[in-house]
Amino acid sequence: GNSVVCKIIAGAMHYSLLCTFTWFAIEAFHLYQQLIKVFNIGIQRYLLKLGITGWGMPAVVVIILECLQKYGEYNIQTDGTKSVSMCWITDPVVHYITNLGYYAAVFLFNIIIFVIVVKQLIQM
Repeated sequence: GNSVVCKIIAGAMHYSLLCTFTWFAIEAFHLYQQLIKVFNIGIQRYLLKLGITGWGMPAVVVIILECLQKYGEYNIQTDGTKSVSMCWITDPVVHYITNLGYYAAVFLFNIIIFVIVVKQLIQM
């Protein structure tokens, strides 16, 4: 009943978050392609590959976590005696790896792309 609905909600929220991070990286990659390759993107079926990456990578992560039963009701202590619960990742280590680790990798990738693009623009 409610447990299944909670797992679905947790997976959907996590999928949305990871898609946002993934598309953030794709935008940086696309900027690199547009500015450095100067509109000569030599990748066949470019948009299809971007779409599969942007929507598919997060789906793989969510499916793996669902198979490992990492979604469910997560309790958060508020102020001593009170607690609230939400539908989310139940394992804190998995939460940090799949959210903070994923975001840190995307952020590092975007910083690298930014430096490359700025360096190329300065040399023009």
